[in-house]
Amino acid sequence: MKITAITHQAKNSNRFNVFIDNAFAFGINADDMINYRISVGMVIDEIEYENLISQLEYAKTRDAAIRSISRSMQSTRQLQNKLLAKGFSTEAVKITLDLLTKNGYLDDLQYAKMFINEKIKINNYGKKRIIGELLQRGIHKDIITEVLSNLDNGQEQQAALRALKKKLQRTNIEEILAEPKEKNRIVSFMARRGFSYEIIYKAFRLYQNWLSDGDMK
Repeated sequence: MKITAITHQAKNSNRFNVFIDNAFAFGINADDMINYRISVGMVIDEIEYENLISQLEYAKTRDAAIRSISRSMQSTRQLQNKLLAKGFSTEAVKITLDLLTKNGYLDDLQYAKMFINEKIKINNYGKKRIIGELLQRGIHKDIITEVLSNLDNGQEQQAALRALKKKLQRTNIEEILAEPKEKNRIVSFMARRGFSYEIIYKAFRLYQNWLSDGDMK
């Protein structure tokens, strides 16, 4: 087999179309073309061709993965699912994930720490919801247990209080507590955010104390 032509791709000047025996064979970027010494007139056999295609897919998968994690931190499973959805082979995705993990670009422990910190401080979620969302993202139970063991219970309680304050803005707390149906609605809302009933009812007490102290900051 012989490379008979190399042309620029119309929509990306950094990528080229390579033709073998006058038929389109594959696309390649400028760096890889130099690395693999691709040029018109080059002769390759079937095995060399298959190896080249595999290496180019690995490189393309790796580049897509790096672009993805540069935009936002992700768990290993999240990135895996994104790459598979883009059509990359299972083998290429596995090699890419192993490479990124080995070099510290993928770290589920650090991801879990970041995720928990964000959900507690910004989203005001409780442990139960955080655990559920981390499991959905493929974080192993041992990692979740390890990270949550370092979480101060006071942090979750404060998150519950913040969530309750936001939910009860301009609402008469006494009327809510006096009406079982309304109180249950608020309790259900807090439970959906992942708080235990113990945390929820303590948040009610803290909220009442906050109102009675006149600390409306």
